Amino acid sequence: MPVPDPFREGMARGWKTRDGSQLDSDLTLEADVVIVGSGAGGGTTAEILSAAGYRVLLIEEGPLRTSSDFRLLEDEAYSSLYQEGVGRMSKDGAISILQGRAVGGTTLVNWT
Repeated sequence: MPVPDPFREGMARGWKTRDGSQLDSDLTLEADVVIVGSGAGGGTTAEILSAAGYRVLLIEEGPLRTSSDFRLLEDEAYSSLYQEGVGRMSKDGAISILQGRAVGGTTLVNWT
């Protein structure tokens, strides 16, 4: 049985997505609420407000990935799913910070 893909299911239900890196002109969007960051807090808040009838714009720095994008290759995952290609460190360099950079934020990469 395949793993459910909430992003693909959401798009099938009518989610509208835009990839800012692909825009060739200005884009004007209207919303009641704008949420920056699609991690655990942002994604949950967007869902609740959307269900309550608000028009929600969710902005994320990273790309939208679906289950078909996951090929279980560690080197690909590090470069495409993590901030700074998994090179983010604490100021003193003692701690690696594994912070997600895609729709879903760190919940996308730390869900197990």
